[in-house]
Amino acid sequence: MVRSTTGPWFDPAGKPSARAGDPLTPSNPSARTPWTPDTVRQLGLTTDLPTAAAVLGIGRTLAFDLARAGRFPVRVIRLGRRVLVPVAELLDYLGVPPIDEPDPRA
Repeated sequence: MVRSTTGPWFDPAGKPSARAGDPLTPSNPSARTPWTPDTVRQLGLTTDLPTAAAVLGIGRTLAFDLARAGRFPVRVIRLGRRVLVPVAELLDYLGVPPIDEPDPRA
């Protein structure tokens, strides 16, 4: 089989370019994010299940299987077809201490 160098997965110079479903592409931000406590906190109050799975280092299929069975390591919130994970609980599961809140009296 001969590969075309003019298809949608090649740039004009003939070099392979990333496909939409490939890891490490803008369409798959979970695969390219170095997960530090700060980057996880920047996700907001909740995140979707595939992103939570990436933070935990597990695949999305396993994450959905665990959530479906009620065995995902942190609480999941189901909103219709969406499955969300509270970021604070994800950080707690990972053993990341909460950020000290400033004293409102100070």
